[in-house]
Amino acid sequence: MKNVVSSALVILFAVFPAFAQNIEEIKEHEAKVEEVIFDSKEMGQKRQVLIQTPMNYNVRDFTYYNVIYVFDAQMRPFFDYTSGIVNLMGAGDREFIVVGIKATWIKEKMYGRNHDLVPSDTRMRLGPKSGGNAEAFLSFVKNEVMPYVESNYRTMPHNVAVGHSLSASFLLYTMIHEPDLFNNYIAVSPNLAYDDQRLVRDLRNFDPEQFSSPTYLYMSHADEHKAWPDWEKANKNAYALLRDT
Repeated sequence: MKNVVSSALVILFAVFPAFAQNIEEIKEHEAKVEEVIFDSKEMGQKRQVLIQTPMNYNVRDFTYYNVIYVFDAQMRPFFDYTSGIVNLMGAGDREFIVVGIKATWIKEKMYGRNHDLVPSDTRMRLGPKSGGNAEAFLSFVKNEVMPYVESNYRTMPHNVAVGHSLSASFLLYTMIHEPDLFNNYIAVSPNLAYDDQRLVRDLRNFDPEQFSSPTYLYMSHADEHKAWPDWEKANKNAYALLRDT
């Protein structure tokens, strides 16, 4: 019996290092998500950003990737859904780096998500201590987040932005004020009604000739107007405008 146990232990210790090495090799091929903390000069805040590299990123040092920027990444399922679906659709030959930009909450200033996403002169009620801050948030994305990603990861010069609800409104604001910051804008259920249809008016005055290259805008709504009736007219105005332009 002792000989059997001894033999089993010898086999176990002989196999374990090889097994451990295989696990480490497997991990090298896996998609990875890391969190980066920015001490933002543009915003005067610490901000969290998630960066996911696709499978085999660490072993394909000759491969470069387009980047998808996901807003509202504090809602982790939204970030995971986006990164999961784009890489499944890519089927391994059209993968992306996915960057998730999280909102924050600063209790003493009562500063939260909505403050990032609407301009400083908004008439939207945001609370007693903090106002709209989209200008600084856009500068943070443009001057800090995107340069960091481009400097530290193997990126191609093609960027996609994805936003939902008020972060989708922010994407339209971004397209109007910085038309070449992203190549594609995916705006899911943007709030077009705030400030008396401010974004609809801005879209009406926007000159598409400002784009320096072909740019794709996808915008969608479902039945949100049942909960917020003032959305219905704003949505109809925006879609009619985009169809006719």
